[in-house]
Amino acid sequence: MSERMTTEVLQVLNHILTLFPGDHEAMEISEKLGEQELDQRIDKLKQQYTMGSPLDLQEKEAQWPELEKALKKARKELSVEETYLLSIALFQMGMNSKALEVLRFVRDQWRTREKLWEVELLLAVQSFAEALSAAQILLNQNRSVSEIVKSTLYYTAKAYHGLGDTEQAVSILRGIQKHDPHFRDAAILVVEWQL
Repeated sequence: MSERMTTEVLQVLNHILTLFPGDHEAMEISEKLGEQELDQRIDKLKQQYTMGSPLDLQEKEAQWPELEKALKKARKELSVEETYLLSIALFQMGMNSKALEVLRFVRDQWRTREKLWEVELLLAVQSFAEALSAAQILLNQNRSVSEIVKSTLYYTAKAYHGLGDTEQAVSILRGIQKHDPHFRDAAILVVEWQL
């Protein structure tokens, strides 16, 4: 049934229900159609927000054929700040692997900011085990810094979820919520991951 037809049928059913509020058959049909309409809307939203495939990355890199050469040439001259900003730019262009590669150009000079960004990029490229390990190391090094603790725990939860351990992931996010109920999208993820 098309979306338009579903909407029209729902309107008719609602009219019937206003005239005959006790009609159980009309109520059941209305509920089923309402659920179908909701499912259709959710499917549309999912399609709009699905992550790009590896082919998308190849297409994006194909649009920038000189990118690899330019990166190799600039690699030695870039500062930590420049690699960090370039990495963010590549990430925003959807080139997550390249963003991670560029960030790692000056790994020996990283501060906490770059280490946190690496974890986020590892999650973006779905290297969940590596992201989990990096987040744990960061957490152990920064136990007294509240914002870093929350961020690393948040990334840890996302890594666990990526590895299929939803129970552990939700448990961690709930712990974060107890201390900071509005931290990032933790509340949304808890609901989403439990569906």
